[in-house]
Amino acid sequence: MNNLVGKLEFTDEQLDATKNSLEKSGVQMPQFSNLENALAAAEAKRSPSAALPSLPPLPPATPKVDPEVEKRLARERYLKEHEADIAKIQALARGRHERERLQEEKRRADEEKRRAEEEMLRAEENKRRAEEERLRAEEEKRRAEEAKQRLAEENARKQAD
Repeated sequence: MNNLVGKLEFTDEQLDATKNSLEKSGVQMPQFSNLENALAAAEAKRSPSAALPSLPPLPPATPKVDPEVEKRLARERYLKEHEADIAKIQALARGRHERERLQEEKRRADEEKRRAEEEMLRAEENKRRAEEERLRAEEEKRRAEEAKQRLAEENARKQAD
């Protein structure tokens, strides 16, 4: 196996989360810190002349990280890294929502005002028509009385002649 030192990098938070989840689950991880010495001792017992040369110590084993934990940590890291951008976007969205709400409120108020003005104009038009009708009726009454009076005057002249 090749030397993997420097090939994988984990944050302290990822390592702590993995360590805590392993401790909670009760899984015992193998200890490799003394592996080189143990192999050298075993080989020396078998054939003292073929002892292993001193090897550099192996890096500590990296435990498997739960994919769900990885996703959660990645999501939290992303949110933390982009917190300012998210706040700006939320502020823009709130501003737009408020503008749309105010525009809708103004539109409704304008519509209500227009309806009230139309109703007032209809009422004035009905009042004007009623007044015209009253004046027409008075004019007809006056003409009828004038016609009646002329007829009475003509009848009086015919009787006088």
